[in-house]
Amino acid sequence: MFRKETGIGTRLLLLSGAVGSLLFIVVFIYLGQFQPGGAVLKHTVSTMVYGRQGGLQIGSFLVSGTLFLLFAMGVYKALVSERRRLIALQFATAGTGLVLMGIFPTHIGYGSVPLTAWIHHGCALALFVSLPLACYRLIPELRKYGHSRMAEFSSRALPGVLMFFVFTVLGIFNVQPFSEGIGIFQRLAIGIGFTWVAVVSLFFTKVKWRD
Repeated sequence: MFRKETGIGTRLLLLSGAVGSLLFIVVFIYLGQFQPGGAVLKHTVSTMVYGRQGGLQIGSFLVSGTLFLLFAMGVYKALVSERRRLIALQFATAGTGLVLMGIFPTHIGYGSVPLTAWIHHGCALALFVSLPLACYRLIPELRKYGHSRMAEFSSRALPGVLMFFVFTVLGIFNVQPFSEGIGIFQRLAIGIGFTWVAVVSLFFTKVKWRD
């Protein structure tokens, strides 16, 4: 599954996945304490760019997205699996989505939705589709090469991300009772998905590399 001859540079690229995902989680948890009562429950992470220290959330999108792109490069260089291109592409899609979400903010309030918000929403969709796809494609590779514990962990994370993402979408379209917990559902989807990325990243840097 892994190349035998891989230098410290590739391992650092792989480690960037853990740094980027955990950084994003820490930032939105930190900024959540400055939100007015109930805001974390009802509003998505993206809306915090308009709040106190909103620049920190924008920076989190940009930095974490860039680190995801570096992680994707590491995955492509490290794996020998036939699926390495697709797996790396999914992580790169997630990283690109995060960067663009930082450049094009979401829309709050009423009225017509600007183009920047549509771009933001499209990138969010790409993020929440690409990570489960990467997980889905990685699970059989892990099992094939005997990494059963990591495969089991991934198989449990996958439905969690998908479930809370679906709940978030239902809430956005004002489907009750999901509309009352959009913020929590989205944060759970991010938390599970990004934690999975962090664990996979650390696993890739520590596992015994072999053909």
